Amino acid sequence: MDVEGVTQQRRTRRIVRVVIAALTVLVLAASSLAILANTQRLKAIHELDVAASGQLISQSELIGDTNPILSKLLSIAAWHINPSSSEARYAMLSAAALTGIAVLSGSGGSANSVAFSPDGKILASGDSDGTVGLWDVSTYRQIGTILTSRIRPVTSVAFSPDGKILASASGGAAGAGTVQLWDVATHQQIASPLTGGSGGVSSVAFSPDGKILASETNDGTVRLWDVATHQQIGSPLPAGSGGVSSVAFSPDGRTLASGGSLSNGDAIVRLWDVGTHQQIGSTLPAGIGDVRSVAFSPDGKTLAGGSDDGTVRLWNVATHRQIGNLTGSGGTVYSVAFSPDGKTLASATGATGLSLLGVARVQLWDVDSQQQLGSPLTGPAGPGYSVAFSPNGTTLASGDGDGTVRLWDAATSREQIGSPLVGRAGPVESVAFSPDGKILASGNADDTVRLWDAATHQPIGSPLIGPGSGGPVNSVAFSPDGQTLASAGGSVQLRDLVSGRVIGSLVTGPAGAVDSVAFSPDGKILASGNANGTVRLWDVATQQQIGSPIAGGLYGVDSVAFSPDGKILASGDTDGTVRLWDVAAHRPIGRALVSSLYEVDSVAFSPDGKILASGNADGTVRLWDVATHRPIGSPLTGYAGPVHSVAFSADGKTLAGGDDYGTVRLWDVATHQQIGSTLTGSAGAVDSVAFSPDGKTLASGSDDGTVRLWDIAYLAETVPDLCASAGRSLSRAEWAQYVPPGLGYQEVCP
Repeated sequence: MDVEGVTQQRRTRRIVRVVIAALTVLVLAASSLAILANTQRLKAIHELDVAASGQLISQSELIGDTNPILSKLLSIAAWHINPSSSEARYAMLSAAALTGIAVLSGSGGSANSVAFSPDGKILASGDSDGTVGLWDVSTYRQIGTILTSRIRPVTSVAFSPDGKILASASGGAAGAGTVQLWDVATHQQIASPLTGGSGGVSSVAFSPDGKILASETNDGTVRLWDVATHQQIGSPLPAGSGGVSSVAFSPDGRTLASGGSLSNGDAIVRLWDVGTHQQIGSTLPAGIGDVRSVAFSPDGKTLAGGSDDGTVRLWNVATHRQIGNLTGSGGTVYSVAFSPDGKTLASATGATGLSLLGVARVQLWDVDSQQQLGSPLTGPAGPGYSVAFSPNGTTLASGDGDGTVRLWDAATSREQIGSPLVGRAGPVESVAFSPDGKILASGNADDTVRLWDAATHQPIGSPLIGPGSGGPVNSVAFSPDGQTLASAGGSVQLRDLVSGRVIGSLVTGPAGAVDSVAFSPDGKILASGNANGTVRLWDVATQQQIGSPIAGGLYGVDSVAFSPDGKILASGDTDGTVRLWDVAAHRPIGRALVSSLYEVDSVAFSPDGKILASGNADGTVRLWDVATHRPIGSPLTGYAGPVHSVAFSADGKTLAGGDDYGTVRLWDVATHQQIGSTLTGSAGAVDSVAFSPDGKTLASGSDDGTVRLWDIAYLAETVPDLCASAGRSLSRAEWAQYVPPGLGYQEVCP
């Protein structure tokens, strides 16, 4: 090739390289622009998701009291749109804690009485403005026109056993009252009102066969009516010289109960033979004031009466003896109702005298143990005047002083699972679940340890003698393999759970009482916190002390806990400090954390070991960053007294704390917000709380000698629980109404 050809070839190569370089630059620039554009697009989408999620969270919180179902669905939608949001998760937890199903707004005034039809499809409400509303229970919509009584207020409503007739009572204490019968299908009045006596009619009830209607009048009489002929049967029953407020038939229809008062102000209950119109036995005293409501248990063996003195009394119908005294309702008990299975009693209360300014409270009670079930169900204003269970027992209706009728999920409203576990007399100092969650151990003040079957709630064998000499068992802990139980009191005892035999007793010598024990995650070491302010580490295999005692607080060590990796031990001390210790070196890690002006009663690590919680005698719970030793956010407050115990759930998302006033609070760790209402029912301090390994149950041990189990499955299975509670998904119309434009419809529930 000649020189000119070589030169041309070189020129061509240079041009090609330049073109390629230019194209490469253009491609890279275009790619960068595309990446930038995509990044900006994703950022815009994320910002839209965050904004939409935040808007849905606000809407969910806003309508929680008035439309609980929609509130739950909107919280799920917020989480679906932005699943990484801790605020969206907390919104779901808050919605899941709502026990309400629906709020039905009446025509005005107070909702004085509620009643379900026998098939559970219709709910009737009698209001103070003289109207009766009929509601479709499945749609929560009013059925047809409002039934209007001639006299105000409507004080009581009752369905006939076949559901075809509705009876309504009306009239105040000063005016003449009437009883009106309505055709449920046509909403038309049936004949003329039933009248008689002076004063208003406060209560009506059908006999189980539907042939007789009982009504009470404020002049102190009870009248029986023939439903077919509308004629009065016999003479009025002189039920109370001071007035009569409530009537109820026994399930067999042979006995009628009336609740009222005497002229001297004593509250009374009388039982009547329906056939002979004669009083059965003596009058039952029921405190001071008036008995506002009476109800028979489904088996007819028990009668409940709610009184002005804020007490629900239970009587044995056969013997006429009082067998129960349920207190703590917080005001006049206006209504009582048994669940269809007879295991639960509901009471509606309001503040006496200032009832119109009070808060509606519906309390559920376990009939066998006569203990409160969970926290009261509360409305925003006014007293609770009436309660009624649906025929299948799944729904509870309450009529409130603010003119609304509220429907509650009777199952989730209970919160507490079954009756409290009652062992021997005396406080329960400590509770712990076995690693497989099948056994619950409780350490008791009478130097015993009791094992419970977590599924059946029955005790396993006889109580086990603890490690002390008659003193309390302050702490119990299972080994990680579940085969050994450690209990602490006067000393530390190790018991083989397979054989049931004591396999060791670790004598702490001058250390005094042992307040806390904890196994290391590998089960090889046991730590004990002692009353003399020391922490001791023990070799579980040899039962020998490892090294010298570790000097803890100035006065005593109330709690010890291992980090999940077993490298750090935390101690909560009576001098108000939390100390972290290097387990291998037996040396403190950094300075003591000042948690409280008073003692630190409990410490617990989160499952990932990054957070330490401390329960303090000043009524606060503090969260600490284990790596930096700094507090995380502000203390968790709201407790009325010292926080004796704290525990993390297995997923680390929830913290429980029990206090000196018998309450347990659940906290969302990410947001530091309380989850749902406070768990109440214990008559003494809650000394210990523990989560089951699956996170669905919380156990609390109390000074009242009981162990309570709480259903918290919604914390572990939040979305399925919400969807099951809602019973449906968010509709397309609701999505369009509440979700900002630009986000396509998602079916939030399957």
